Amino acid sequence: MVLALACCALAVACIDERAALALFDHPDVAVEATDRADGALPDGVASTEIPTGDAGRIVDVGQGDLGDDPGPEMDGAGADASDAEAATADLAIDDLPDADPAELAGDATLTDLPAGEDIETGDDAAVGLDQNASPAADAAVDATGVDLCAAITTCDDGDPCTFGEACVAGACLPGAATTCDDGNDCTADMCDPASGCTATALPAGATCAVGLCTSGTCKAPPKGMAWIPAGAFVLGCTAGDVACQPAEAPTATVQLSGHYLGLREVTAAEYGVCVSGGGCGPPAACGAAVTFIQPAKATHPVNCVTWDQAKDYCAWQGGRLPTEAEWERAARGGKPDLLFGWGNQPPGCDPGLPSFAVWAAGGLGCGLDGTWPAQSGLPLGFGLQGMAGNVREWVADWFAADAYTQPPQTDPKGPLAGSHRVVRGGGFESGSPIALRNSARGAEKPSVASSSLGFRCAKDGP
Repeated sequence: MVLALACCALAVACIDERAALALFDHPDVAVEATDRADGALPDGVASTEIPTGDAGRIVDVGQGDLGDDPGPEMDGAGADASDAEAATADLAIDDLPDADPAELAGDATLTDLPAGEDIETGDDAAVGLDQNASPAADAAVDATGVDLCAAITTCDDGDPCTFGEACVAGACLPGAATTCDDGNDCTADMCDPASGCTATALPAGATCAVGLCTSGTCKAPPKGMAWIPAGAFVLGCTAGDVACQPAEAPTATVQLSGHYLGLREVTAAEYGVCVSGGGCGPPAACGAAVTFIQPAKATHPVNCVTWDQAKDYCAWQGGRLPTEAEWERAARGGKPDLLFGWGNQPPGCDPGLPSFAVWAAGGLGCGLDGTWPAQSGLPLGFGLQGMAGNVREWVADWFAADAYTQPPQTDPKGPLAGSHRVVRGGGFESGSPIALRNSARGAEKPSVASSSLGFRCAKDGP
């Protein structure tokens, strides 16, 4: 029915060049170009060259070639001159006179052809084939349609350190590098071209997501303790400290092994468990500020304990007292040029500020006449609390005023003997910020039990 446009489109594109068949050369089909000046096509112009807007129409169709009913006559615009309803009727390729269906696209119909477009040829090409289709599928086959990768049984290159090798368009593409991560922070994972993925345990003490590596396993620090990694620092007076005392000099750079340290001082309640378990003796009764067996002060640092009692508690917990050098490095929090753990500004009594410390400002214990809970104040370097103020802390070393003159360069432990043990950090009775400085050193006889004396424990690393 729509022969004028359909035939024009198919005359060149649908019929193989070998057939050399021009639609308008067919003896049973005559075309009239009614809009041309002379009413006929110029010599040598094929029907497909008629512009879309030209008014060509079929004026004569041989019976039997296109069916019993040639249908209504079409006007120049492609509309049904008599009945618009018949304008969309299909014309099968098989109905074209003298056309060789083998040369046309299989199963094509004239109405499937967009005006002015070519028709793909081939065994299964469809008239009106999407011209925007990706060529990727065609690239996988050769000119005869044979799969280019059919003869390639595998692209595996035999390297265990690669995966995902694949054939594309007849060629094997290399695979991606194998990821050997086993999800364990405590192993070094790699790929050996000979054996594949391997995992080697990291040295004991290597840091991992939640703590330290031990025998290839990541273990969290003991409860209530922080990991202080190995490193070097300057022991003694901070540069520019005008309050530096003779016993804090000269300075020396020392190297420390990694170790654990209590996040805060041991509390009265924790010490009470040791007493109940027979591992520790009860603290002395040293006045109104004592915290032991005081329900309201169960979370305060335990006080009124001697050096030996502090040592015994830490041993009962599987630890020890920290050395003086370990304590000072932890107090500095990895910041060697600061007077206090929070900076160089003097301490205050506001627990919401980093510079908070429980000392004798506005009265003993910031006006409370005693200790505060051990977790008072903001955590500072390494997550530690209470390194300045609240209670002074026993450490492992014997005291000597000249201990820094020639200290060992690695893990110093102080003099081999003495009459006093070192205490650090200042306490609620300290009336001057000088006693709360990172480098400040104090000393007490080991038998002393004071309401301003407490401790925290350390443990060796794995």
